[in-house]
Formats: sequence, structure tokens, C-alpha cells
Amino acid sequence: MIIKVSMDEIQKWSARLAFLVMFFGLFAYLLLWELSDSTAILGDIHESFFNWLGAFLLVTALFVLSLVIGSLVHELIHAAFFLPFLPSTFKGLKFGYLKEKMALYVHLKEPISVTGFRIGVIMPAIILGIFPIIFGLLYGFLSALLFGILLTVAAAGDLLLLAKTRHLHSGYMIKDQPDDIAVIAVEKSKPGQIVS
Repeated sequence: MIIKVSMDEIQKWSARLAFLVMFFGLFAYLLLWELSDSTAILGDIHESFFNWLGAFLLVTALFVLSLVIGSLVHELIHAAFFLPFLPSTFKGLKFGYLKEKMALYVHLKEPISVTGFRIGVIMPAIILGIFPIIFGLLYGFLSALLFGILLTVAAAGDLLLLAKTRHLHSGYMIKDQPDDIAVIAVEKSKPGQIVS
């Protein structure tokens, strides 16, 4: 059985996920911390506009850099959690970059168990999304909260693929598709047969 996620689906669910996570995340943050300390960078512009502008540009550049690094780490986390479930370990992985989608990716060159697939798919959203959101809320770091929100939304394709494979049980193996956001579910007992 072929299980595919289209770019239209990703965009639609990313928008919904962004709204939900932003709304509840920022609402919780405002209840806990207000905006006083974390937005000091946006403080009194009239005191020194150039100091404010320099600090604001620096924070913006660091934030963009953290997102670029975050996308790289996202794929490395996938790989790290797929590895224990791959027979050939490192030889079972391929890293690449899709120019048309402007996205890094890690591709599984060999079948993986349903459990291994689910763990490898969900971990970037947990480590780079949920944990920073919790950290930001617990300790009042708005930047960590926003980073977590953005990296959770960036994992929308992973979360959709996870949702679409939720009906698969341990009797299946997952074969990744190299040119698309899709997998094929194959029964373990019939390794050459694709289940429809």
C-alpha cells in the first residue's frame, strides 16, 4: 500500500498547526510571563534608535541562523533514531537536498519496522519542537517558545505521514520512496508483495 503526503496537504496542515500551536503557546506564555522581560529588545526605541536597531537585527540574524541549523539537526535526528532499526545501519541512509522544495532530507534505502519508522519520524518534532516550547513556557524564554513553534510546524509533513501510517501494525515493514514524501507498506510474511 502506497502512503503519500502531498505538498498541498503539508501546506494546509502546516497553516492549521501553526495557528493552533501559536495560539495556545502564546496564550500560555502571556498567562505565565506577560511580555515584559522577553521583549526588552523591542523596548524604548526613542532612547537610542541605532542601539535598538543593531540589537534587533542581531537577534533576527541569530534566529534565522538557528532555523537553518535547526533544519539540518532535524534530519540528523531522523537519521539517529532510524539507525538502530536498519539492518545496514549507516549504509541504509542517504542524505540529500531537494532544490525544487528547498529542503534537506534523509532517505531510508532499506525497509524499516513500523516501530522504527514511527520513532524516527516523530523525534525531531519532539526534540526541536515540543521540548523548546515546554522550556520556553517553564523558564519564560519567548525565543525558545517561537523556535519550538516554528520547528513543530516544520515537522508537519512528518506528522502527516505518521498519522497516515497509524493503522499499520507490527506485521508490516516500511519502504521509503526516494523521490517523494511517500512510503510503501509491505507485509513481513510476504516480503515481495505490496499490500493494497
